[in-house]
Amino acid sequence: MALHADGGKKTPFMDHGQTALTIGASCFIARRRATVAPERGMPDSYVQKELAAPLEIVRNLIRHGANVNGSDADGRTPLMMAVMHNWENAVGALLAAKAKVDPRDGEGRTVADYADAKAIRIQEMLRGAGAPKPSGRSGRTVCDVQVALHVPIQKENQLSPTGELDAATLKALKIR
Repeated sequence: MALHADGGKKTPFMDHGQTALTIGASCFIARRRATVAPERGMPDSYVQKELAAPLEIVRNLIRHGANVNGSDADGRTPLMMAVMHNWENAVGALLAAKAKVDPRDGEGRTVADYADAKAIRIQEMLRGAGAPKPSGRSGRTVCDVQVALHVPIQKENQLSPTGELDAATLKALKIR
């Protein structure tokens, strides 16, 4: 069975109800490859190609009829995922394709809750499109944890290595 771009048909390739567009809009692997490319001796052209990949994926899927407003099992839309991963160009392409800015995920978070506080341009784009204000609860928990773990937080707070984002770990990381 092939992976469908329409956002409605489930296939063996979908995870947790994610469509190809949701996965493409969140394409964090491209950013990771772009980050490690210089230390591996890759040319700047490779870095630029990786950083351009999510926009190209999103545009191609939209062009082939992907549902820009489809959501996964947690209620996250492609726009929420692009916002969370700071893909400004993908956010622009989704907004241009009439992605809704007012849905809430399964936890009641808005698309603005997925925006990084430092992503000023994305926040401006969302406001300009009429997105509701943030609810005050981050949709970026995993991203926030990844950033926070770049410091020796576990050692400093004598946290047990549970492998889970339990209440004690989130509190120590100062993540809401």
